[in-house]
Amino acid sequence: MNKLLPIDYTLFENTTHSPSLIDLVGYARAQQVIDFCFIANPYYPTPPMVDELIQHLPRLIKHYPLSNPQVSARHLAAVLHVDPAHLIIGNGATELITELCHRLAPNLGVPIPTFGEYIEKIDADRLRLYPLQAAANYQLDLDAYLAWLRTERLRAALVINPHNPTGQLFTRAAMEAFLATTADLDLVIVDESFIDFAGEEIPSLLPVADRCPNLVIVRSMSKHYGP
Repeated sequence: MNKLLPIDYTLFENTTHSPSLIDLVGYARAQQVIDFCFIANPYYPTPPMVDELIQHLPRLIKHYPLSNPQVSARHLAAVLHVDPAHLIIGNGATELITELCHRLAPNLGVPIPTFGEYIEKIDADRLRLYPLQAAANYQLDLDAYLAWLRTERLRAALVINPHNPTGQLFTRAAMEAFLATTADLDLVIVDESFIDFAGEEIPSLLPVADRCPNLVIVRSMSKHYGP
């Protein structure tokens, strides 16, 4: 594969998040490779959507994009069935993770292995790592995690559900119980970027989020709606 498609491995040195396939091998060569790292909806965009985009492209590229986030929040809130005042829309989940870690987390407990952005976006002196054990198949025990948070006197905690990279999934009841016991923390981040792949019953905390003032749910629109 490498002889046919030379790869610039130096692009991996600057981030734990994989660089795009096009950056690695170029646009033309990227069409010859199946990218298993990129989560994309194979049914999006539909042919009618592509036709409409082509028809309106000249108009779209000549106008400024929407500058009022409240309008986008209202549209998204109608789909998610939540209060638009409770939504913050960012340029990808990574932007929101950065702001959360910089602005809201006095210190943060992070179970590892994990999505690399959570350990890159917070200062090392405010970061505490909770290693998951190979003998337990890297499964997170929420009760043990809570006990560790208390021992370390941490004010913020992260739970990824389903967990990245293990895929471990907690029920909504389990997550609600965890939130009840962490109500005194300043911040609980629950990353639900992959929650739509959980199955027919989606155990998202969105329906109960307004009951938890210290809860921030991270969602990924690209996983939910398309590429």
